[in-house]
Amino acid sequence: MYTLTIGRSCPVLPWCISIAISAPTAFSGMGTAIGKDVPAFVTVFGNPAEARSMNFEGMRRRGFSEEAIHALRRAYKVVYRQGLTVDQALIQLAEPAVLFPEVAVFRDSIQASTRGITR
Repeated sequence: MYTLTIGRSCPVLPWCISIAISAPTAFSGMGTAIGKDVPAFVTVFGNPAEARSMNFEGMRRRGFSEEAIHALRRAYKVVYRQGLTVDQALIQLAEPAVLFPEVAVFRDSIQASTRGITR
């Protein structure tokens, strides 16, 4: 199931919608100005948009396994908390993406971006 939740009064530039809509789940807060692609599962807030976290509780409600959620949490940290470039982070995600299809979706949504990802 693919969902995109956009908060009230969130301007989304037209060229950014392709990645957001292809993501299984992506969220934005009220008033968020989205100018870059939002990777799968990522929650963004602010003006300009900044990645804040992933909706792990929503994942549990949708039946994601605890192992998959833990793998996504680690993948998020690789991309957003370790100070790596996107290319370096994608290399780090190669192995977990083989083990967890959810991480593969996250990684693939980053690779598909042609405008850069919201960081």
